[in-house]
Amino acid sequence: MLTMMRIDAVTGDVIADYDSDGKVVGFAIEHAVELLLHPLARKGGDLEHLEVQGMYAGYSYTLLLHNGTLTFGSDRKQVRSGEVAEHLTAHYDADGDAAGFTLERASELLLPLLKSEPASQPIHIGEQR
Repeated sequence: MLTMMRIDAVTGDVIADYDSDGKVVGFAIEHAVELLLHPLARKGGDLEHLEVQGMYAGYSYTLLLHNGTLTFGSDRKQVRSGEVAEHLTAHYDADGDAAGFTLERASELLLPLLKSEPASQPIHIGEQR
């Protein structure tokens, strides 16, 4: 069993989970339907090529969807990236804190969860806490 030692907000409702070595092992997305699905639905059109910049819970963010790959980032500058799990990459700011993520095959991996989970349930990607 994985023991989480630290959690840190990427934005208001996107939380990075760290292991005891300080490595990001996953992300929890609180209110994922409102944060991810609603902005995409409001944009309409082609859901394979979208860019949404917005504000949620007092944090600004950028959401990119291109050819099934979802990239979510805070307004903090990302200076490096590292693989967290299969199809999941974390992006880090200059202080080494998670500032966003990229999820390959998001249409296939995340969309079914967004449609099936109650809106109040968090969605976890990577290791779960």
